[in-house]
Amino acid sequence: MNPFVIAVDIGNTNIAIGLVDTKQLCCLQKETFSLTPSIKHNSDNIISAIEHLCNDQGIVEPVDLKICSVVSFSYDLLLYNLSMVTQINRTRFIRYSETLPFGVQYKNPDHLGTDRIANCLYGFYKYPNENIILIDIGTATTIDILTEEKVFIGGYILPGPQTQLESLHKETSNLPLLDVKRETLIYPPDSTAMAIKSGIYHSVAGGISFIVAKIEEEEQKKFRILASGGGWKSVEPLIRFPFEYDEYLTLVGTGLY
Repeated sequence: MNPFVIAVDIGNTNIAIGLVDTKQLCCLQKETFSLTPSIKHNSDNIISAIEHLCNDQGIVEPVDLKICSVVSFSYDLLLYNLSMVTQINRTRFIRYSETLPFGVQYKNPDHLGTDRIANCLYGFYKYPNENIILIDIGTATTIDILTEEKVFIGGYILPGPQTQLESLHKETSNLPLLDVKRETLIYPPDSTAMAIKSGIYHSVAGGISFIVAKIEEEEQKKFRILASGGGWKSVEPLIRFPFEYDEYLTLVGTGLY
């Protein structure tokens, strides 16, 4: 069986496409570009990236394509274009199913984000029979709980750091628009920009830390903590609990669907 899969992660801000080795649980190569309002532009970029990945990695036999998307738009054009790509065997969209390898305790499982399902798939196959907390910092920050009993029992959603930066700029008259990046924070903050970033980075790191402690207190268990997402590096220096970081976590989880 061909272990290689093309995984597509369509987020609120960016689209990531990777060639995933489902046996080694790793991403061999990734391409990323910005999500645009144009369905045709997004479709063309996805097709182009798939062709680049397959050519660069010498993939000759057709591979399956797995798509994880938190964005609602018509995929008819994308699916039509994909049918013309000789490297693609079949296309599957991640969604909740009772055939998932772990149970889901959620009031409406069909509303569970596909990115959260992908992250849990990564944790399930990477560390079977362990209690896992999965943290993904992007436009939104998600903190999800997967137990050693193979059950997803819920999680938390809060604004990501870039979302908070943009909201602060939008809802005020004079505060500047800043970008998320890893940098040295100065104490005490000695400028408006530093005050904003220090406040938001500390609030994100503090919120995550509080929630992790809350989960372990409520469950009376220790958890392995897996982290990912484009915003993680901005708050990583402020994190005091042990964790493992994998920038390909969602892509690999998507490939495992």
